[in-house]
Amino acid sequence: MKITKIIGLILIVLIMVIVGLGFWGSHEANSLYKNHIGTCTQVNEKTVELSGKIDVYMNDCAATMLTQNVTDIIVDSPGGDVVHGRKIGYKIGERDRTLHIDNYCGSSCGNYFIPAASKLSLSENAVIMLHGTPDPFTILREYRHIDRDAFMDEVYNNIEVTIIDEHKTTSIWRGDPSKYPSEKEFALRSAMERLPFEIEKEERFAQKFDVPLGWRLYRDENSAMDGWLNHFEYEEFQTSSVGLIWVEKEMIKSCLPNIELVESSNKRNRSFIGNFLLKNGHTKSQDLKCIKSK
Repeated sequence: MKITKIIGLILIVLIMVIVGLGFWGSHEANSLYKNHIGTCTQVNEKTVELSGKIDVYMNDCAATMLTQNVTDIIVDSPGGDVVHGRKIGYKIGERDRTLHIDNYCGSSCGNYFIPAASKLSLSENAVIMLHGTPDPFTILREYRHIDRDAFMDEVYNNIEVTIIDEHKTTSIWRGDPSKYPSEKEFALRSAMERLPFEIEKEERFAQKFDVPLGWRLYRDENSAMDGWLNHFEYEEFQTSSVGLIWVEKEMIKSCLPNIELVESSNKRNRSFIGNFLLKNGHTKSQDLKCIKSK
């Protein structure tokens, strides 16, 4: 009986520890990634802070608050919507501005906010994460199991697609009602129609701010998972699996040489759990150097 009680107490303690770690981990994740709706805060006459998801809310307030008087932008964002990210990027690039990163700038924040800045101020613990912009590989990868030859012969020309705007598309089946396509086939047809539209938007932004294919982690439709490495020079870089690339200063300098890097005295302290969340599943850029896009 005594042994049973001891085992029961041990189990209770273990459960409490697991629950506590889960709560702590959740708290740290919220603190790190700022995964709330997008906000804009006027810090002073010349400084605006953009925080949270890149979404319609951040886009709307940035369009109003990033006036010509604003020279400094503080960002703390996990990323978000590509369309809104590009629009805010264009807004940032309307004049020379310094982008300040003390905590985290991931995904669309890294893709569009950083290249549009004139100066980049990084604190000691600033983290920049990239996972790529829309490209043929990313847009079409989830449909790779569909027989493309049969699809082109029997489905493609019988689905009428209309692009409404940057977020919406409609499609109608004009073929034999008894051969109605699957949901995935409809999605593939829409993706193929949108592909040139999306690529044109990306290339226009890249040309505007001189963004190389390496920074975009670009892959064509027939690329391998690590095909983006074709746009880099490296000797020692190694990774078995990449979800996000943790960008270090040498990669920034090689990919975006027109942006001036500024050291910041600000320091973001993180707990053991916070550092674990960052390091788990993320590969640092190490000695990656962008090959200049032609």
